[in-house]
Amino acid sequence: ASDPPDPVVDARRAFIATHGLVIFRLGHHWHLRSPDPRARGLASVMEWTPHAAGDGQAVYETPVTSLESLARTLVARLGMRGGLRAIGDRTLPVRRIGVLPGVSRIASAISLLPDVDAIVAGEVWEWETSAYVQDVVHAGIPRGFISIGRVVSEGPGMQACARWLRTLAPEVAVRYIPAGDPYWRPR
Repeated sequence: ASDPPDPVVDARRAFIATHGLVIFRLGHHWHLRSPDPRARGLASVMEWTPHAAGDGQAVYETPVTSLESLARTLVARLGMRGGLRAIGDRTLPVRRIGVLPGVSRIASAISLLPDVDAIVAGEVWEWETSAYVQDVVHAGIPRGFISIGRVVSEGPGMQACARWLRTLAPEVAVRYIPAGDPYWRPR
């Protein structure tokens, strides 16, 4: 059985054929690299790289800021138009930041949360990770959590992937095309 007609898929296929593009997906390979290049890319954009905690995880010891200031800085440096969500006291002092780009499950947050003041995550299952962090905060444990979305959290790491690919095949034109923040907020 064939798929039902889809004008978006048809337009994409026509664009690919017209421009002679080759699509090669290596996302899973890139995500399995250690240290996580997506976390390192995000840390680079946020200017956290010199503050790496060095414990093997994507943890950064930055100058102290508030959770709200951290959220505002993420929005500005990542060019976010919407989509950011935060849990925790806006005035919470944040120094140790854990980074969970892409999609992460609750186990990642649970293991990281005791060692950081706040987590910056990509996409989480709200019904478990967000609820868990809310319970931590309601229990009086001072922690923060900011979800910036999968696309935004992985963008800087995928830009690094494009740079890496150029070293493997310098004769092939490799170009990073930013997806940007797919969301917007009403004014």
